[in-house]
Amino acid sequence: MLFPVLAIYICKNFLMLPLFIVDVIIAYMGLLYLQRNTMIYGRNELVATLLMGSVFPVLGLFSLKGIGYDFTDVVFFGSILPGLAAYSYSRIKPQYRVANILTSIGIFLGLIAAAWVLINPFIAETIGSLTPPILFSPTSDIALLKQAAVDVHPASSIMNRFSAFILIIVSLAFSEIVRQSYGIRVGVVSMAILAIFSLENKWFLMLYFFNLIASFIGITMIQKPTLLYGRNLIGLGTSVSLALTLPFVFIFPVSRGLSVFFGFDRRS
Repeated sequence: MLFPVLAIYICKNFLMLPLFIVDVIIAYMGLLYLQRNTMIYGRNELVATLLMGSVFPVLGLFSLKGIGYDFTDVVFFGSILPGLAAYSYSRIKPQYRVANILTSIGIFLGLIAAAWVLINPFIAETIGSLTPPILFSPTSDIALLKQAAVDVHPASSIMNRFSAFILIIVSLAFSEIVRQSYGIRVGVVSMAILAIFSLENKWFLMLYFFNLIASFIGITMIQKPTLLYGRNLIGLGTSVSLALTLPFVFIFPVSRGLSVFFGFDRRS
């Protein structure tokens, strides 16, 4: 789910592309340093890379704020996306990295092209205001560029970004403490995301667990005859979860537009 989410962020604010690249480089260089100078490996590498991809950019943005830069437009402020991209790249065998990067760029450009085609005045007038807008909002760079912004502002934030960032970092640390102490695996940041969305709508928690159970049953039914595992199983879990979200949204009185999708795609 990295590329679709990243494409949405960048279409929302074009500045996100160079910032994302810088964040990925920071996280990757930090991971290389840890690999060469420590005994870190496995899941600990992932956690460390996520932290470096989140914390260091935030510290840099706070420094920039001191000289007058407003970082409130940075939509993946403290996000795990840069760290996740850096870790994924580090796991690719060197001989496959060029092909993987070129393929990734192709997929990303395809998504941007699709957004460019879909974000237009006709679609904005037809369906642009049916849900709280994201790419059709007056704060969306692509909507402003194509004159397709609707006169509806995005839903207000549930929690200020710094508090959300701290909560995600605490969730990440707590999940690792629980895993190492008791062997119980919980989502790296899913608990923080669940908590934030549940503050806005109590039904989100119930929707989450209904979707969790239904997704687990669906994944199990598919996995046994197909023997899918690893990354393929993660992709399957994400797809099943997102597909189930739509009908459940009509049953449970949840809100926040596409927030439900951004919450459930991290559960696998």
